[in-house]
Amino acid sequence: MGFFGATHLCKNCGNKVRPQVTSKLNGCFFVVLLLCFVIPGLLYLVWASTQRVYSCPKCRAQNMLIPLTSPEAQRFLDQDSDALLAASRSEGRAERPCPWCAEPILVAAKVCKHCGRDVEPLLTRTWETGAAEEPLIPESPSTGPGRDAIHPDPAQGEQDSPEQRLGLVAVVGWALGSVMLLAALGMAFSYDLLTAGLFVLMAALLLPPVTRWLRERLDLRLPATVKTWTVLALLVIAGLRMSASDTRKQQRESAAAAAARTDALRLDFKINGSAILQRMDSALKARNYHLAASIGEKYVTAVSDLRLAKLYSEAQAGQKGRSPVAQGTKPRQPSLCPSADLTAPAKWIGTTRGSVEIRTGSGTSYPLHESGNLDPGERIFVLQECRGWLQARVIPEHLIEWAIKQNGLKRAREMLLFWVRREEIEQK
Repeated sequence: MGFFGATHLCKNCGNKVRPQVTSKLNGCFFVVLLLCFVIPGLLYLVWASTQRVYSCPKCRAQNMLIPLTSPEAQRFLDQDSDALLAASRSEGRAERPCPWCAEPILVAAKVCKHCGRDVEPLLTRTWETGAAEEPLIPESPSTGPGRDAIHPDPAQGEQDSPEQRLGLVAVVGWALGSVMLLAALGMAFSYDLLTAGLFVLMAALLLPPVTRWLRERLDLRLPATVKTWTVLALLVIAGLRMSASDTRKQQRESAAAAAARTDALRLDFKINGSAILQRMDSALKARNYHLAASIGEKYVTAVSDLRLAKLYSEAQAGQKGRSPVAQGTKPRQPSLCPSADLTAPAKWIGTTRGSVEIRTGSGTSYPLHESGNLDPGERIFVLQECRGWLQARVIPEHLIEWAIKQNGLKRAREMLLFWVRREEIEQK
C-alpha cells in the first residue's frame, strides 16, 4: 500500500495510525511570490511539495511514526506489553497508557483522569465476590499478547482501494478540471495562449489522472492545501492578464475610432472647407460666437488650416468677452472714405516702419483686421489715400484673380483690403 496507506506506530502516544501528511508550504508567501516573481514562485512550490511532514493524527506529534512491521516497532510493542503485565502482577493495580494522551491510567478505567476522554476498559470485576480478575489482554498471533487490546488500530481491516480514494474529492476534481479545460479552450480563442496555459495548468492540478501519474511516476504528492493555494494564485494571475488584455483592446478600439473620425473630418473639410469657413465668418460678423466656436471646435483638432485656427481663436475670444466691442471700442461707423476696387492697380508701393496695426476702415473706431499686424519691413500695395489713412493690399495684382476664384469677390475684399495710418508707411 505504500508509505501513506500502511499502518504506523506513534512512538509518542503508542497508537497505531496512518500518517497525516502535511507540507511546509506557506500559502500567503507563495501567492505573493507567484504574483511578483512567477519562476521563483514555481520553484518554491516544487520545494515545498518535496518537504513532507508526517504527523500522528492522535497526538499531533511530528516525525515520530515508524512502520508497524519494522523491527523497531516490534521491540517497542514488546517492551510496552511486558511492562504492563509486570506492573499488573506486582502492584495489583494494573495500569496502562492512555491511548489519547499517553499518561498512565488504570486498566479498568473508562475515563482518563488526565485528559478526560473516554477509553475502553480492559479489566472486569466479579461483583459477586469482589475479587479482581487478571487483565484481559488477549493473545494475538501476529504481535504477541495484548498488543491489539492495548493499542487498538482504528484503521485495522480497512482496504485502500481505488474506489475509496476516488470518492467525493475525485468527483470534484473531475468536475473542476473539466471546467478549467473548457475555459482554457475559450481563452485560446478569446485572449492569448499564455492565459490558456494557466487554465491548463489549473486543470492538471485538479484532474485525478494527473495526480495519480505524479504520485506513481514522480513520487510527488501535492496536499489539498498546496493545490488550493496554487489554483487560487493562478486564477488571480489569469484574471490580471485578462483585465490587462481587455484594457489594451479597448484602447486600440478607441484609437481606431478616433483615427477614423479624424480622417472623416479631414475629408469633409477638404470638400466643404470654403463653406465651413464662410459659416464661421458669418457667425462672427453676427456676433454669434457660440456657433462659430462649435464649428471650429469640430474641425480644428483634425485639420491644420491657418484661417480655421484664426477664426476659431476669434470665436473663443468673443465668448470670453475679449472682442473689440467688449473692450470698449466704439461701434463701427459708416466710412467717410470710399473703398477702392480690389482689382485696381497699385498707385505706389510702401514698406512698414515697424509692426503696424491694420483695420477694416479708415479710423481707430473700426475693428482690427482679421489677418493681424503687418511685420516690420513688409511690402504693401497702396490703392488710395484718404484723411491720413492708406487703403492697401499685400498681394500683387496677378494673384487677385486666383483669390477671387477661391473665395468669391466679397470675401476676397474682406480678406485682402485693409487700412493703415500714413505715417507708419514709408514710400519706396
